[in-house]
Amino acid sequence: MDLNHLSILLTSIKDDNNNKIWNEWRKNNPDIRVDLSEAKLVGLDLTNINFSGAFLKKVRLDHSNLSNSHFQKADLEGAFISGANLKNAHLEDAYVEEVHLEKSILDGAVLDRARFRKSHLDECKLNGVSCNQSYFSGAFLVNIQATRSIFDYCYFKNAHLEGAEFVDSSLIDAYLVEAQLSGTKFIKSNLSRAHLERSQMNNTTFKDSILVGAFFEGANFTDSLFHSVSLNGAHMENSVFNRANFIQAILKDAHIENSTFTGGRFDESNFDDAHLEGADLQKTDLRNVSLRWTDLAQANLQQANLQGANVEGADFERANLRRANLQEANGVKTHFEHSHLEDAKLCNGNFSLSYFNDAHLDGADFQDANLNESVFVNADLINTNLTNANMQKSILNCARLIETNITGANLLNCSVYGISVWKLNGMPVNQMEMIVSKEGDSIITVDNLDVAQFIYLINENENISHAFDSISQKSVLILGNFDEQRLKILNIMKNYLREDDYVPIIFDFKKQKFRKGLETILGLAHLSKFVVADITNPRTVGLEITNIADKIRTLPIITIMEEINSTNYEKNIETDGIIELREVNPQISPLLLYKEEKDLLQQLERYIIHIRDHGHTWSDFH
Repeated sequence: MDLNHLSILLTSIKDDNNNKIWNEWRKNNPDIRVDLSEAKLVGLDLTNINFSGAFLKKVRLDHSNLSNSHFQKADLEGAFISGANLKNAHLEDAYVEEVHLEKSILDGAVLDRARFRKSHLDECKLNGVSCNQSYFSGAFLVNIQATRSIFDYCYFKNAHLEGAEFVDSSLIDAYLVEAQLSGTKFIKSNLSRAHLERSQMNNTTFKDSILVGAFFEGANFTDSLFHSVSLNGAHMENSVFNRANFIQAILKDAHIENSTFTGGRFDESNFDDAHLEGADLQKTDLRNVSLRWTDLAQANLQQANLQGANVEGADFERANLRRANLQEANGVKTHFEHSHLEDAKLCNGNFSLSYFNDAHLDGADFQDANLNESVFVNADLINTNLTNANMQKSILNCARLIETNITGANLLNCSVYGISVWKLNGMPVNQMEMIVSKEGDSIITVDNLDVAQFIYLINENENISHAFDSISQKSVLILGNFDEQRLKILNIMKNYLREDDYVPIIFDFKKQKFRKGLETILGLAHLSKFVVADITNPRTVGLEITNIADKIRTLPIITIMEEINSTNYEKNIETDGIIELREVNPQISPLLLYKEEKDLLQQLERYIIHIRDHGHTWSDFH
């Protein structure tokens, strides 16, 4: 300490002229480096004092009035300034390490680039301060108050901010790694791109704050509050959020992989496009939460409540959703591949166009759910409740339905290749035109789920057909080349046969792509009461009639043709050898020629009655 410097200062204070003597001396001697180290200046009025660039190590300024003072580039290491008034003070670039500033007032102070390493600022008032790029590593800021303050790019590693309150403040790009933030409040504050990795934030409040792009990896947020917070793009991987409150929070595109949320609240929160892979959300209340296109692969959602949630496009692949509640959820285009949904509730949910491939759905409840065009390839639907579920055009290839409840389910146009069906409960409201053939093969449809499994076996094993003679009393095989113009006729025949308690089996030649057509049709014919062959376009149909008539001589075959093509009739029949075949096979009917739909149905009725009364011969048919 320089005693001459101290004397000038004390004289200035004694004259009570707002320290003008001191400040004037400093102005006239700019090259002199003031040294007041270890000076005792306790409780003095040092308003407006100019200590810029001064040596003030271990100086005692406790309870002094230092408002509007200047400490730019001053060295205050180890100083004691507790309880002081530093309103509107300037400490830019000051060296303030290990300083005691407890309970001081720094409202309106400028602290840019100051170094407060290991300093004590507990219970300080820092309202309206400018503190850009300052250094607070290891500092103590417990219970500070900071309203409308700026701490952008500040360094708080290992700092203690327990109970601190930041209101309407900015901490953009602040570095709070491994900081102690338990009980800290960030209200209406901006922490965009802030780093809070591995910080302790138990019971921390982030109400109405912005944390866009912030980094929280490995942090502990137990009992913390994120009410109405924006966390878009934030990184929160491997963190703990037990009992955390995310009411109305926005976490779009946030990274929350492998984090734990046990007991958290998420009312009206938004996780769209977020990354929650491997997250632990078991028993979590996610009602009405938005999880659109969110990645929840391998997440634990056991017993989670997702009632009314929007999970459109979300990825639940290999997730644990056992006993989860997804009632009334919007799950359009959602992915549940390999997921566990045992005993889950999905009633009244919309899961159209979704993927349940290899999913475990044992005991799941899909009552009144929309599953239109969804995919259940190789899925387990054991004891699953599909009551009144809409499954039109769904793909159930190789799925396992054991004791499944299908009461009132709509299975229209479902693909059921390789399906395993055992002891189904109830009857579907619609099971027509289910596709039993493999993709790429000729399309074979049936109108009965029980029959579909048998058709699959026949299609895959031509020698098993004789085992199913008992069902041939109801099945009718319809052969033809049904292009768009012929589809109307096909539908008329199908509907008529259904009304007469028959089960139509359709084989459409126009999509035949494999060489096993003869064996497949022959197997279907073995199942049928009779065959209806539309030879209006007989190029392929004639060959199949020949094969059937040659192998199954007791099977009635009704041949039909639209009369508009009757001029080519003789040529077509001769080409396919059907006339010659009829001469040696009485099972082939006289040709049914028709002009219009009514005519077709009337004549078809006559042919069917004849089969009932006379069997397979047509010699006495008129």
